[in-house]
Amino acid sequence: MLAPQFPEFSGKLYPLGPCREIRDAVYDPLVADIHQPRCPTSLALLKFIRAGGIGRKI
Repeated sequence: MLAPQFPEFSGKLYPLGPCREIRDAVYDPLVADIHQPRCPTSLALLKFIRAGGIGRKI
């Protein structure tokens, strides 16, 4: 867990401080998985996006 290692990041308490870093670390591999689905979840996300669903960072 990040909380014991980084209880504070950029002046904010965990999880608000490293939120962007965590999101970005997860996003790129997720996008790669969606383009080359290797599991039912990635395939479902690919079908969702191809059907007009929106996948984006928040």
